[in-house]
Amino acid sequence: MISIGMEKRADLSWPKKWRLRKSQDFRLVYNLGRRQVCRCIVLVWVPGVERKTRVGLAAARSLGTHVQRNRARRRLREILRRHKERLPGGLDMVFIARPALLEVSFEVACREVLGALAHFSEGKMG
Repeated sequence: MISIGMEKRADLSWPKKWRLRKSQDFRLVYNLGRRQVCRCIVLVWVPGVERKTRVGLAAARSLGTHVQRNRARRRLREILRRHKERLPGGLDMVFIARPALLEVSFEVACREVLGALAHFSEGKMG
């Protein structure tokens, strides 16, 4: 078994301060946020109260069984964890899984999510 040093383990984590956790926070983003629809995800965002970006993951019951919904959230979490440096600052964001997220390869899903995030670096947020 390969051990990971403490400095590397910290890089792999997703601290609580980076997560949307309360239902009222999710509701605020859903009700006031701007949307970007992609094949694999719907991205909803609002300017955050804090300077730090906070992320929430969602998968509707219509996506499938609880196993499928959990798999979709795990897949999104892993993509975002690997590319957290691409997250824009100062936003509250919710990534909503769509059925295509479970049908495409991990690489395609990764490209879709990164494509959605690229709009922020290009200044196309509105």
